[in-house]
Amino acid sequence: MRFASSRTIRPVLFACVAAAALVACSEPMEQPAPPEGAEAEAADASDDSKTAKIPVPEIRDAEGLSPRETEEAETPPLFDPRSPDAGMSKFAAGAATPPDAAGEGNITGKAAGSFTAPGANETAWLVVDTGPLEASPPDGGEACIVLVSVGGQVEEVSIADAGFSIVAAPDTNRDGLTELLLYTETMQQGVTVGRARLIGLRGGEVQTVETWDNLLTDACDSPNPGAGLKGSVLMQDEDTGAITAEPFQDGC
Repeated sequence: MRFASSRTIRPVLFACVAAAALVACSEPMEQPAPPEGAEAEAADASDDSKTAKIPVPEIRDAEGLSPRETEEAETPPLFDPRSPDAGMSKFAAGAATPPDAAGEGNITGKAAGSFTAPGANETAWLVVDTGPLEASPPDGGEACIVLVSVGGQVEEVSIADAGFSIVAAPDTNRDGLTELLLYTETMQQGVTVGRARLIGLRGGEVQTVETWDNLLTDACDSPNPGAGLKGSVLMQDEDTGAITAEPFQDGC
């Protein structure tokens, strides 16, 4: 009886071991079961990721206001008599060349708008003619509005008081016509009293729309400074254009 040599047995054994290993690798490995509730948590996390909101960066303008805060921003007053210079400076004539109709009068302000008719492109010059000192009225002289259109047409409209300055040029009823808000201050026994007058110039004629005789009462420089400062701030409705007076009272 002949036995197989060791050289024959070794290849056979190697082949058997390799085949067994191949079968073991081809069988799927059994995975451990996930802990209880893990599948539900994973599903919830997936749903949350689908519905989560992406954060939007907040954008602010030069004044630090977000577009969402625009409506909440405080509306500036049309005119505040506590700081009249702020209103007057907006309508100062500056270095602008006055019309010839102004003559040698003192230009105290100018404003652009449609004063005599809707759509008219006009400039209103407030001119005070001081005249000779002995002939001047107590308020310092006569005043007029010189209206100059783009086409060169000039109209001169007299107004009653010469001490006024232009502090605003609103359209108070949204009819396409620009009005002029005039302001002046007088001193009465150490008390400064501010008055305002809103005028229209439709058709080249003066119409008084509204007056505020006690827009400001400032007793800070009077013998009774304890009375303080009181009056009203003029506000304009953005939709209707109407002007309302909001009262205030401050200490000195």
